[in-house]
Amino acid sequence: AKEKLHLATFPWRDDFAAARNAALQLASQRGGTWALTIDTDERLGFDGYATADDLRSALDARPIPLAWTVPVGHGGYSKERFIRLPTSLQWRGRTHEALTSERGCSRQQLSGCIFWEVGKSASAQAFKLERDLRILLEETAAQPLNPRWWYYLGQTYEGLREYRSGLAALERCI
Repeated sequence: AKEKLHLATFPWRDDFAAARNAALQLASQRGGTWALTIDTDERLGFDGYATADDLRSALDARPIPLAWTVPVGHGGYSKERFIRLPTSLQWRGRTHEALTSERGCSRQQLSGCIFWEVGKSASAQAFKLERDLRILLEETAAQPLNPRWWYYLGQTYEGLREYRSGLAALERCI
């Protein structure tokens, strides 16, 4: 990033969407035209692009999409990685956040790159699951009719090997 690197602080409040939205706003304020969204345990591969300029040309090739998705290496799913700035898109959800828009989000998959997750240690995975459990219990209490939170609560309980609680959450999701 060289001279483009700008460090900013964000007071943590168990809300990943708020942190991502603050980063998008800051990038826009600093004149950015694209934001890259990546977690600390994720990596990107750009085998389809010889240079950063080649990647930028691909991103800029059309005025739409507003967000480019990148597939996971094994091809099972893709995530929004590149977001055109400035943006009306917003991340929603304190955990397992989703990129949304009032007008709909035009997305397209970007060819030539992939992402993958770096494996977590047992202690890092336990920390993540316990954090998600705390947040999801609050979200299901605040929004009991939102199936998204019940689904992720079930998934979190499964990761914690609390299968009965996980099944109950997934049944509530359904």
